[in-house]
Amino acid sequence: MDIFMEIGGYRVSLKEPMDRQCFIWPNKRFEPFLTPRSGYSDITITVRITKTLPTLNKGELIFDSGVGLWKLYDNASDGFLIESCLPGSGRLLSQSKVSRDFSSIQATLREVRPKNSTRTGWTPNNFLNPILETVLQLKLAREGGVILHSSAVLTGEEALLFCGPSGAGKSTIADFFLDRGYTVLNDERVIIRKTNNDFTAFGTPWTGSSDLFCNRHGKLKNLFLLRQGQTSHEINQVSQPQMIAALMQQTYLPYWDAVGMSRIADFFQEITETRGCLGLSFVKSPDVVDFLNEKFLAHTR
Repeated sequence: MDIFMEIGGYRVSLKEPMDRQCFIWPNKRFEPFLTPRSGYSDITITVRITKTLPTLNKGELIFDSGVGLWKLYDNASDGFLIESCLPGSGRLLSQSKVSRDFSSIQATLREVRPKNSTRTGWTPNNFLNPILETVLQLKLAREGGVILHSSAVLTGEEALLFCGPSGAGKSTIADFFLDRGYTVLNDERVIIRKTNNDFTAFGTPWTGSSDLFCNRHGKLKNLFLLRQGQTSHEINQVSQPQMIAALMQQTYLPYWDAVGMSRIADFFQEITETRGCLGLSFVKSPDVVDFLNEKFLAHTR
């Protein structure tokens, strides 16, 4: 089985050469990102399905998600090793050897048998979450970009991005824009990359509570740090150090990777210099769309 997709401008190819039984695919979140067969891939994944996972020399543990989902090991000359568990069970599901430049993944997955099935096989979604997302985060850190805990909407060919912690209102404001006919890139995780000497926001398959996503992108117009308002919508200026600190808190940081950390810091430094440092306090009312439209938008959808 071959799967080809594009996420955040990266072309990804996944090959399972034994053509084992595949369950729950296409997945609704990944289907919009599927593409025709491509001759070139930025990330190449080869998957092997097995009854038991091999015993490997893991190397040094450098990151643990802390919730029984995945662990990252530095496997010296062999690159990196990512181990992931079946969600909700803690049972080891996959082992993925990742090249140093994050362009190649050799994955071994434990076979599964869903209820009411007489055959064993595999579920791509169990691999793509979280392995592909993790590798994209690491690759972006090295190459100039992030997956940001944020929502984003398209306004014509441009994008407004709303960043903040859980409960700040990312999904809520995305819902308000959707109801007004705007396209929502994502309500939880957005890729930001520098392309053609400018910043671009991309939709991703990894969603929040509103389950809003699409495979589109737009030039980043404005970036807002969200807060819950009390009585009215307000825009306020945020200091650059405060804005950078807030952005750093809302992205995955590879603390073990000095190069990646430095490039993320430089990335946020440049994005705050060129897109400003704005805070948005808003009350839970759909007229926040009108408020932003009057101040920042050209009445485009």
